[in-house]
Amino acid sequence: MILYFVASILIVLLDQLCKIIIEKSFFLGQSKPIINKVLNFTYVQNHGAAFGILQGRRWFFIVLTAVFFAAVAVYLVKKAHVSCIEKLAVSFILG
Repeated sequence: MILYFVASILIVLLDQLCKIIIEKSFFLGQSKPIINKVLNFTYVQNHGAAFGILQGRRWFFIVLTAVFFAAVAVYLVKKAHVSCIEKLAVSFILG
């Protein structure tokens, strides 16, 4: 079980590392092609949820994240009979 929580933590750390690298190497609004004419990275800031909804409501997202984390953690602990792939997938979602 610890393995799945470690996987989630590694995903969070990788996410934070990517954000730090982008903040250090891009200026706001800058776009760089990753795969020419297919995929670009563009540095934007969003202080809300998807498409900027609920901007400035950081406390709401902290509480929502804590509730979601607890629910997923309970799921991982209680569902011992599910496959390792499913537990790993849930760990990635948790991360």
